[in-house]
Amino acid sequence: MSMESIKFSKEVAETIGLNEAVLVTVLEDLQHDKSTNKFKCSEIVLQTKFWNRVRLEEVLKSLENKGLINCSEDLTFVTFLKFKKESIVKANISFEERSSRKITEEWEPETQLIEQASDYGIPARFVLDQLEEFKYFWLEKNELHHSWGLKFLRHVIKAWRKNEIKENKESKKNLMHEAWFPDEDALDILVRAGINIEFINETISEFILYWTEKGSISDTWNSKFIAHVRRQWEKSQNLIENYNQPQTISAKWTPSAEFYDVLSLSSIEQQFADNLIPEFIMYWQEEGKAHNSWNSKFFQHVKYQWQKKVNENILPKDIEKRVESSWKIEPAISKEKKLPLSKENQEVNRNKFNKLKTKHNI
Repeated sequence: MSMESIKFSKEVAETIGLNEAVLVTVLEDLQHDKSTNKFKCSEIVLQTKFWNRVRLEEVLKSLENKGLINCSEDLTFVTFLKFKKESIVKANISFEERSSRKITEEWEPETQLIEQASDYGIPARFVLDQLEEFKYFWLEKNELHHSWGLKFLRHVIKAWRKNEIKENKESKKNLMHEAWFPDEDALDILVRAGINIEFINETISEFILYWTEKGSISDTWNSKFIAHVRRQWEKSQNLIENYNQPQTISAKWTPSAEFYDVLSLSSIEQQFADNLIPEFIMYWQEEGKAHNSWNSKFFQHVKYQWQKKVNENILPKDIEKRVESSWKIEPAISKEKKLPLSKENQEVNRNKFNKLKTKHNI
């Protein structure tokens, strides 16, 4: 008998249990090789080295209770009574009478069924927790069935698999944190969509600020970030002046009509934005740096300042620093003092942006 693999019927396993189906296959192969249905237990041990003796005896007893084998009192000999898988499936081996009947409010699974569920790694408490829902559903359906025990076991296994998937998904969720950074794939998607990498970097702080305050957990922060940046980029495109070359800001600069159209969609008061114009102009005149869209730059600054005003009583100081960084053209991650990140995290983030710039020849 070859033990490289053991093939057994799924239908048999669903009916009598996984371990029992494996042992039935072993007994069938022994019966075929020896042309007898009576074996020494030592012969079975040689073919089931993946079980210890205690486990083997448990499975033998289970098959005996189901009427598939007879065991000598000391388990020295085993007589296999059923020779065909078809006979096992059709035999009277369920945990209850197999005549069709309706389920009752008093129905409960037998001990063997709960033990069989444990073979799938399902705890007894979980099995019993599914009972009321199962009974309620089938009482409403008012249907006949020949094996409510088997039907309940399948219901429990399905519920357990759903629960495992749910728990696995929940385990991957986490809170937004101040050191969060989009992964390389997310950045790559945005750059390929034609979004300026400096614009992406400026949006990170706003995104972190919003979700930190929300206190939500998620396993899709990168997807949320991509959607957020795309929305902000679409808005900002209505503000771009389309200069051929970057321009320094003039003392008489004022936001365009398009700026106020976009501002109205952001629930930010116009007067609040207008009050920020003088200091915005003064700051950038002193900096002397050129930019190709002062509308877009001012809009980003107004948003940060509005967030700061709305949340001035609850914003931590490190977030306030991050808000102030909205005035900077350079990627904020290159200013180590601006973000409350470790030097190691700062270096990692810097390398990600540099790698992306190289990849796209930016």
